[in-house]
Amino acid sequence: SSDYTISGIDSNGYKVNAPVSFTVRLDNTEKEITAVGYDSTTLTAKADGSYGFSMPEKDVRLFVSTRTVEHYKLSHTGEIRVGGDPVAFTLMLGTDAVPTWTLEAKSGAEFVTIDGHNVTGKAVGEAVLVAKVGGEEVDSETVNVLKSEVMTLAEAIDDAWTTVADFNDNSKNTKTTDKYKVRAKIVFMGNVYNGKVEMLLDDGTAIIDYQVSSSSAITKVAVGDVIEINEPLSNYYGLFEMYSSKVDYITKLSGVTIDTTPFTDIADGAAYNTVYNNNIVNNGKHKIVPANLSAKGKVVGEKNRYEVPGAEHGLLATTKSVIDLDFEEGATYNFKGYLLNWNSSSSALYTNFIAIEQEALAAKSVTIDQDDFTLKINNSKQLTYTTDPVGAGKVVSWSSSNPTAVSVDENTGLVTAHEATTAPVTITVTVDGKTDSVKVTVSAELTPATAVTLPATLTLDSGTTEQLTATVTPADTTDTALWSSDAEAVATVDNTGKVTGVTAGTANITVSYNASVSATCVVTVNAREGSTPDNPITAARAVEIGKALPGESSKSVYTEDKYYTKGIITDGTAASNKVSNGLIDDVLGLYNTKISEELQAKYEKGAEIMVYGEICNYSAGYKIQYSSQAEVYSITADKVTMIEVSGSTSIGVGATTTLTATALPASLGAAVTFESKDTSVATVTAGGVVTGVAAGSAIIEIKSGTVVKEVTVSVTSSSATEVSKTIAQMSGTTTDGTKVPSMTLDEVITMSTNEDGNNSKVYGSGSEWRLYQSNNAVVTLTAAAGYKLVSVVFTFTVTNTGAFLYNEVAFASGELVALSGSTAQFKVGNSSATTTNGQVRVTAVTVVYDAA
Repeated sequence: SSDYTISGIDSNGYKVNAPVSFTVRLDNTEKEITAVGYDSTTLTAKADGSYGFSMPEKDVRLFVSTRTVEHYKLSHTGEIRVGGDPVAFTLMLGTDAVPTWTLEAKSGAEFVTIDGHNVTGKAVGEAVLVAKVGGEEVDSETVNVLKSEVMTLAEAIDDAWTTVADFNDNSKNTKTTDKYKVRAKIVFMGNVYNGKVEMLLDDGTAIIDYQVSSSSAITKVAVGDVIEINEPLSNYYGLFEMYSSKVDYITKLSGVTIDTTPFTDIADGAAYNTVYNNNIVNNGKHKIVPANLSAKGKVVGEKNRYEVPGAEHGLLATTKSVIDLDFEEGATYNFKGYLLNWNSSSSALYTNFIAIEQEALAAKSVTIDQDDFTLKINNSKQLTYTTDPVGAGKVVSWSSSNPTAVSVDENTGLVTAHEATTAPVTITVTVDGKTDSVKVTVSAELTPATAVTLPATLTLDSGTTEQLTATVTPADTTDTALWSSDAEAVATVDNTGKVTGVTAGTANITVSYNASVSATCVVTVNAREGSTPDNPITAARAVEIGKALPGESSKSVYTEDKYYTKGIITDGTAASNKVSNGLIDDVLGLYNTKISEELQAKYEKGAEIMVYGEICNYSAGYKIQYSSQAEVYSITADKVTMIEVSGSTSIGVGATTTLTATALPASLGAAVTFESKDTSVATVTAGGVVTGVAAGSAIIEIKSGTVVKEVTVSVTSSSATEVSKTIAQMSGTTTDGTKVPSMTLDEVITMSTNEDGNNSKVYGSGSEWRLYQSNNAVVTLTAAAGYKLVSVVFTFTVTNTGAFLYNEVAFASGELVALSGSTAQFKVGNSSATTTNGQVRVTAVTVVYDAA
């Protein structure tokens, strides 16, 4: 046997009762010995591992029994990146998944975060992860944590600082060879000059000066936008910069926010010297500092400069300011902006300062714009003022000498009359200690309302608010508006006419003026979508709501409201009292969702499920999930909702293939039927056996009750050839990150893609071939002259909601795609309308071709 070797038996005959001794060596490491002996007698190994017996009076046939060993295997799919999505690990024993085990870091714990069986990258490095069963280590895997795919500015600068030669040499302009994909927030955008737009970008740690080569870009993005850029990174004489004569990547991200570092208060020269020395000169990494800075005006070389009293490098040149600096020699100002060393030098002793905001100058005087006036009771008038200098004013307040008769909003200057006065009421504005006043007289004349109207109807959702506006005649009536609702359980209204929906139903909202005139609006309140079990939203709608949330990278953002969401379970398993990593309708995730023991038994693929909870956007819409507070409201598994089909869908003429179909939920045991829609191409039996009749393609319709599943079977002529290869077979042994733009399946078929960006790189020692939506990946299959393509099946995974497209239609991994002609092209798209950085990772391909 090739599994073992028996030694110690010589070629001489044995006498009766003669001792026989032999050994067994196991040669197949995948096997283990279960029994050793002769004839029907089983022997026990001696202390030295040999076996022995006394020779009986007959010939003896030795036997060795073996069985296959089931090894533990720890594995995962996907890259582990700093700040990336969690990567799930699995532990298999043979072909079975191990249900209970733990994952730990044997070394390199500082590089990863482990949450159950999920691993997230924390820092670039190598970690050894071990799987334990019952506290015993059963397998291990060494993983490399790669740098972030989309970096913050700080990460990109730190990476360049450690990997690019001379990046810290501030005597010259040093640019990286590779591009960095950076996500940052625009905090300042300068004017268009020389056909370019200058921006300052800030992720809370560092700022760069970015120039884009199209002046139209200034209309596409604005201050406060979060953008992604893919450009080389430059240390331009101490100022970090991303610059290219032709920018090939700039994306504005909607619904994404990045917090910026709070501004540093610099009130004196000592504080300024510390910041300057640590961040502007060579002591630091030249990170530009956001600062609140007190400075005094000064004129140097016919330009405005600002002096930081007591500072060694005390002159600031304000450049490209977004404000009009009303410069006054010797006056003290407070600026919010960024310290740069663009033009700093030891001789000039000044540093450029980008002024984002200038604190208002103190007012020398203030004048109310309106003269003395008269108001009727219940009428209002807005007051305004002017300062010298114009626009000055740090502290502003309004006051009334008789607020009972005439009140004034202390912040806005809105004056309202309440009762007639015998003496005028004084309204005063105070700005930086300077004051001005006007007198208001309230007339005793009453003007009753003669008519009032409201919109006839108003419709709103529960939990929302709408403003009702009454049109009263005359407009200056002295009557007071009174608002009321006849069904406050349905809708409420405040004394300004603001209506709030409470619950579904109808309410009459009435406005009246001292009971003399009134008007009514019929308000219909609809239940907010998903607010009750009777009006649940779909999983697709939940995804839309999740995408609209202001998601942040590696951070969960939840809706304020809870929703009932209904759909079909398409993936996932119940774990104790939780639903872990499940999916509804293949689009909505179920993560750590509470599930009772009663419902747990019904939790299976194909069951209808309704979940109540907050919708969560994780990592800016890349994942949609429910929060840990979500509960499973109901699970129903009483009807067939879907059909799963497996089996080859490509056969030759005269050949057969068996399609295995399961109606889900499987617990129903529902029967399925098969029918060929084109029996001239292929026939099918009641058991799903498909026979190829003639070259072409036929739809096999599989039904269970009202649920129908269609499978396209491709039938090839007897001359057709099928070639299947893994990426490893085609790319050979390669180093991770190597570009392999073209591969040969056989002497007829080649597969290639464009080399833009990261396209065509292989990873996992060549086991997967990566294609990037952001790099406009297009894959081309080509048949040699004299041949035509018949069909192809790609095996692949996707990230960032990527999709593989043929003729602009997405197809699934393992799905047969019928082809024609000698070439076919496939491209990377996205299942999300708002995401543009999808990836497709191909691991294998099967192509059928024939003579042209």
